[in-house]
Amino acid sequence: MKLPPRFIPINVFNANVKPLIVDALASGKGIRHSTQDVIGAGPRTVAGVLEVKGFSPVIAPVDVFLDEKSRFRDYNVLLISGMTSDLPAIQKSVRKWRKSNSGPVIIGGPAASEPDRVLSRTGGDIAVTGEGEYSLLELLDGGLESGKIPDNLEDV
Repeated sequence: MKLPPRFIPINVFNANVKPLIVDALASGKGIRHSTQDVIGAGPRTVAGVLEVKGFSPVIAPVDVFLDEKSRFRDYNVLLISGMTSDLPAIQKSVRKWRKSNSGPVIIGGPAASEPDRVLSRTGGDIAVTGEGEYSLLELLDGGLESGKIPDNLEDV
């Protein structure tokens, strides 16, 4: 699948990359009413992939990310995992991110199964469908690590 023309090369994956993973799973509008102390398997797996590639990601539950004023300003790439019912929380997260950060937003999880919808509703840059850990490796190996967004990936 070719990326839409609005995607331009960005230089974010380098020695100074600080990825922030926001777990919006089961948060609806941004507040989890149950499983508040659980991080989903998807975000944990993505963190592991990034660690294998030499990065030091941090995972934050969406309510913590939305409530903190300055704790997350030093990060320069945002990865968000959520379900379709979590689109309001994802949208709030992207808006907050854009206020103080120009780094890209990569959205995954079940919400990304409709990539055009999730990107248009949230303002994210990339939607990863399918198994995110494999697509993330493809993105990194395909050039994202050096600032080029690959255009020939199947699940992106």
